[in-house]
Amino acid sequence: MADVLAHFSVGDGVTPAADLLTHLTVSGIYGLAWGYLFRIVRRLLPAPAWLMGLAYGLLLFLVAQGVFLAGPTPSVGIPSTQLVVGHGVYGLALGLQNRQSS
Repeated sequence: MADVLAHFSVGDGVTPAADLLTHLTVSGIYGLAWGYLFRIVRRLLPAPAWLMGLAYGLLLFLVAQGVFLAGPTPSVGIPSTQLVVGHGVYGLALGLQNRQSS
């Protein structure tokens, strides 16, 4: 598990636990952004919440690929397929949660 978390490292000498907490914090911020965006987008686009969540997760993947993973980073060692699936599952979970609370 420490090997996987090392791919998300924010610097040298940072523990895997700190890497995990950093990643969870960023995920929480993206979740808050999703909440605000969902309220706006659902008025403009009559699509199921799960589909909008999936699209949001894939959008996060594209942003991560274009901005954060453009240069040499520790995350380069993770196959793109795993990153796409992970971001898709994250977005799908957000969308399903909104569907249940709406």
